[in-house]
Amino acid sequence: RMVRRGEMRLHRLCELTGDAIFDKSYARQSVVIGQRPGGNGQGQRFQLVQPLSGDDLYALTDLDLGSRQLERFKWQQSNSWARAALVANFVEYEALEVNKWGVFKCISRIKAEEEIWNKVVDEIFEIDSIVKREKELRHLSRFVKDVFGMKVVVGDEEQARRVQKHLEELEFSDDDLLSKGVPVLEETKRVKVVEVKDY
Repeated sequence: RMVRRGEMRLHRLCELTGDAIFDKSYARQSVVIGQRPGGNGQGQRFQLVQPLSGDDLYALTDLDLGSRQLERFKWQQSNSWARAALVANFVEYEALEVNKWGVFKCISRIKAEEEIWNKVVDEIFEIDSIVKREKELRHLSRFVKDVFGMKVVVGDEEQARRVQKHLEELEFSDDDLLSKGVPVLEETKRVKVVEVKDY
């Protein structure tokens, strides 16, 4: 249930951000990366994109969204039918018009269940502190322990810095929050940037 609540909060944040950046003019779609069956796990990868309603977004987990799309595809191998493997899935909020921020789309990203459990085990057994102490492994300690994330895709570095500043200063109105089912609180009115990755 905790992961499901996190997914719902992430999608609400993406919708609020989409409304603010795209002036409410965006398309929401489920994107699935699948892999055809192949020898030694080397099957060809493919991408499926499907429009996504708000009802489906909040009724299904991200894993269910991806699995549901893949269930429709099977490949014949010898005398049997094989299903594709789910590699990744996410929800895109894509601009329908050019916007002043130069944002093409926002993408919600949720770690796979296996990755979440790896992080839980890491925390319980303090593996990260071992990695930090061990000189040969210290360079690995920089990896972020994030589970939910949102990517904002722009055309260039200047646009990235402008939209980052805008997001840091953005304040959601009471009406905007209530329209997405978000309680009106001081901590829900603004985006709190936890970390910035500057590649």
